Amino acid sequence: MSIPTQDPKGYYRILGLALDADETAIKQAYRRKAFELHPDRNPSPNAVAEFQRINDAYHTLSDPRSRALYATLTTARPAPPPASTATSAARPAAASGPRACSSCGQVTAQPRYIIFEKVTGRLWRTERTPISGVFCRRCAERLGFAASLHCWLKGWWAFPLGPPHTLSALWVNLRGGVKPDRENSALLLQQARAFLGRGDRSLAHGLATQALALAPAEGRDRDNAERMLNALGAEPGRRLRNVWMGPGIGFWLQLLPPAGLGLVFALVALPWLREPPPTAPGLPALSPPPAPLARDGATGALPSGRVHTVVAPTVALRTGPGNHYDAAAIIRRGTFLVVLDVDPRQVWARAMTAQGLIGFVRLDLLRPVGVTGAHAPLADEAEPTSAPLAPPTASPSAAPAPLTPRSADPRPSADDRE
Repeated sequence: MSIPTQDPKGYYRILGLALDADETAIKQAYRRKAFELHPDRNPSPNAVAEFQRINDAYHTLSDPRSRALYATLTTARPAPPPASTATSAARPAAASGPRACSSCGQVTAQPRYIIFEKVTGRLWRTERTPISGVFCRRCAERLGFAASLHCWLKGWWAFPLGPPHTLSALWVNLRGGVKPDRENSALLLQQARAFLGRGDRSLAHGLATQALALAPAEGRDRDNAERMLNALGAEPGRRLRNVWMGPGIGFWLQLLPPAGLGLVFALVALPWLREPPPTAPGLPALSPPPAPLARDGATGALPSGRVHTVVAPTVALRTGPGNHYDAAAIIRRGTFLVVLDVDPRQVWARAMTAQGLIGFVRLDLLRPVGVTGAHAPLADEAEPTSAPLAPPTASPSAAPAPLTPRSADPRPSADDRE
């Protein structure tokens, strides 16, 4: 007969481990056995098979899920011979009852075999502990939340596998743990037989239907479920509701830690996101000064030149006589300028602002003070006092060449005489 054992295939015995060995002990035992039984060193004719067997043992025991499933297997062992036929015939077979929850001990009609994961980080070492058993829905949600909370608090603190193992465990626990179909199909069949023995045919039919849905496509479990459904007959009028459908309170509780972290991040980042992005400083805008013109803040006589006013909405005061030169300031309409020089082509003028800033502006955007209409030529602009300069060919960053100075003749112009 088949009886349950905690080491059905002898994997713990092959590696020389105790049943409660941790992940580090399993790794050390595997390395030691792999070194001893490697085909290059093992003279046995079955060296390859022995080496493959320790590989199978390591892969099964090193993974928490496969290790938990391995603990549920059974192995065939010879049963002790009966003392006598008469004694065994006189002893009635004990009827197996329904399975109870491994946590609370209460009998539930629809238990599930579930495996949760718990990760503990210890600097350079990561411990992955499975939490498995037959649980009711309420205990499963409570244990899943407790395992996830443990991972949130203690799972990250190992390098480099702590964070990825923690995220994997959190995802498994959030989905309700691992529910192996084969084991749960056998568990539900056992529950169906137990409740059928109590006379509850409707509940037994619903449990057998759930067992058939989880059973493999081929195998003894599917055959047993089909035979039970055939024996129970037609489906009863009241259908058994699957209590494991849909997310429960444990699912929403496990979402609280990431939701709290997201809220804290939003509160920290919100003030920073509200700040306007830095903008490049604009050019200074010059308005018409209320005070008399002065050079570099000094009072006294104005330099030689004619006072003009800006007629365009805005004029760029450039560092050289050309549009390709940089703009030193933006001058608004009505601002007074002192024109110092004018180029021979009567296009650009070198002018000074009331703040003492000297630059070049287009002459057609200026108007002499006291003259209405478009720009009128000045009387003292007829003959320049120095030879005209060639148009500048320097780059925009180069210093501008000096222009022809205006005459310092104090005589009033024709416009003034009018």
